[in-house]
Amino acid sequence: MSQPGINWCLEDVLSEGAFRIFEAGGFQSAVLLSISGPGLALELHRRYPAAHKIGRLYCGGDQFPSDDDLTWWDWYIEQVGDAIEYFQIDNESDERCPTVMPEQYALYWREIYRHFKAIYPQKKFGFPMPSIKGEQSWEYAKRCRVAIEAADWAAERGYWQEEWQMEDWNWGKRYQRTHFEFPDKEIHLAEYGCSAELSEDERAKQYRRFAESLPAYIRSHNVFIMRPAPTWTVFEVDENLARAMRMEGPTMDDSYSIGPGMFEAMDRNADSPVEDEHYVGDRESFCAGEKGLYTYNAGSGKVAFSPFV
Repeated sequence: MSQPGINWCLEDVLSEGAFRIFEAGGFQSAVLLSISGPGLALELHRRYPAAHKIGRLYCGGDQFPSDDDLTWWDWYIEQVGDAIEYFQIDNESDERCPTVMPEQYALYWREIYRHFKAIYPQKKFGFPMPSIKGEQSWEYAKRCRVAIEAADWAAERGYWQEEWQMEDWNWGKRYQRTHFEFPDKEIHLAEYGCSAELSEDERAKQYRRFAESLPAYIRSHNVFIMRPAPTWTVFEVDENLARAMRMEGPTMDDSYSIGPGMFEAMDRNADSPVEDEHYVGDRESFCAGEKGLYTYNAGSGKVAFSPFV
């Protein structure tokens, strides 16, 4: 089961209001920025020791992480100790340093990974998948292959404006492409959300629908972002929204890794998978259920069902 989570606010990080939002949403995971300092990680761990935590090692500027960045990251990792096992090295490099070629960035990122992995072999360091900009973002990701292959896990994201984009492999469900290209790579959704202006009820409905459709190979899904977030007010999750989008219990069968289209089709037929979903290229997939064969086409977004005779 994918653990529901949230990106922590950037102001008043230790306020009781922040912890009430975490509690209201029934969140089991959190993404914490290193610039918030180790105190937040330690306090969250004290209150919720079983919660999954991702420390995002933040980098400013428009070039490779500097020596000062690496020194700060090393101090942060040491200070949080056992409170955080998972760390995301950098974020959205295609946006942060657009003049750096992705191949160059990937090689440098791999060197940083090797540096920290040698010092902290028990920690897991994730590669920051690029921003969501349709096909061009996926092309950037493919050019970073050497870094993604080296990483312990991939920090994916899913964003949409129109509701149909929630299901699209370039937008809300780009993780499908990452899983196809790197089937053995552990994947966490470090961010997801809708950038359109929505009512609280509609936003909660879309977020629940998105979360309920996630396959078992998505280890955690962390909504963007806890209030207060003055720079991203359209995304802010307050206590009421957190409570409205809360889900209880597992959403998919953990025995197999199948995507949302397959899951919905099998659910309609009261069927269950007997194997993992298999991908053909990046637009089609198929999976056998107990009652028949299901074939998904990403172009149409539809699943065809052929019953066994």
